[in-house]
Amino acid sequence: MCRQARSERTYSLLANGMLTACQLCLRRGHFRKRGEKWYVWAELEPGCDGRCRQVLKGGFRTKKEAEKAFADLRDEVRRGEYVAPSTVTVATYLNDEWLPAVKASIRPATWDNHYRAMVEGYVVSFLGARRLGEAFPSQLNAYYADLLVGGRRNRGAFLHPGLSPKTVRNVHTMLHKAFADAVKWERLPHNPAERAEPPRPRTAEMRVWDTSQLRRFLDQVAEERLFAVWLPLATTGMRRGEVLSLRWSDVDLDSILARIVV
Repeated sequence: MCRQARSERTYSLLANGMLTACQLCLRRGHFRKRGEKWYVWAELEPGCDGRCRQVLKGGFRTKKEAEKAFADLRDEVRRGEYVAPSTVTVATYLNDEWLPAVKASIRPATWDNHYRAMVEGYVVSFLGARRLGEAFPSQLNAYYADLLVGGRRNRGAFLHPGLSPKTVRNVHTMLHKAFADAVKWERLPHNPAERAEPPRPRTAEMRVWDTSQLRRFLDQVAEERLFAVWLPLATTGMRRGEVLSLRWSDVDLDSILARIVV
C-alpha cells in the first residue's frame, strides 16, 4: 500500500473511531543495532502536512534498554506529556526566549551582571550550539568539568584557568531555572539539570593568628589612628559593622564597656 493510501486509510479509521490517537502515535517501534549500541525508531502521528514523523533514540547498551526507552516514550504520549524534540539551540533559547522573559521579574543588576553575563561568558561557548533537547545530564556534568578546568574567560592575575566550584554551581543554578522554564513552556519534557551533579563548593580552611601573633599586631598598630577599631575587633568578637557603627555615647571608657544597639 502506498504512503498516500495508508494515510487516507488512517484518517478514515480515525474518523470512524476505529483507531485512537495513541495507537496512531506509537503503533510500533523499530529496533536496530549499530556497532555496539542499540537504537529505536518510534512512529508518531502525522503532522499538519499528513506526513508521518519518527523519533529516534539511541546509544543504548542493550536491546532491553532500547525497549524500555520506547515504553517510556509510549507512556509519555498516552499521558499527554510528550514534547517533540526542539530544533532550537541552547544559545537561541537562552538569548531570544529565556533572558527576555525573566528580565521583568528580577532586578536589572542581577539580570545583567549575573544571568546575561553567565550566559554569554560560560554557556554559549560551551553549550550554545547544542540543541535544547540534547542537553543531557551526563553532558552537563562533562560541561561542568570543562568549566573547572578551563572556563575562565579573562585569566588576568588568576593562576588557574578554571572556574571555582562555587561559580560553576552558580552556572548550574541558572541553567536549572532556565530548563525548568523550558519544561513549563513545553519546550522540554524533563529538566536535565535535575539529574546533573554540579561540583560542591570547597570550604576554605580558616587560618587565624595565635595569641603571640595577635599581640605583635596590636603592638605594631598601637599608635595608628585606627587602633580604636583594631582593638575591639581583636578582643571582643564584635563584627565589623558593629564596631564601625559605634558612637561615643555607646562607649564607657572608665568601665571599658561598649553598648551595641541592634
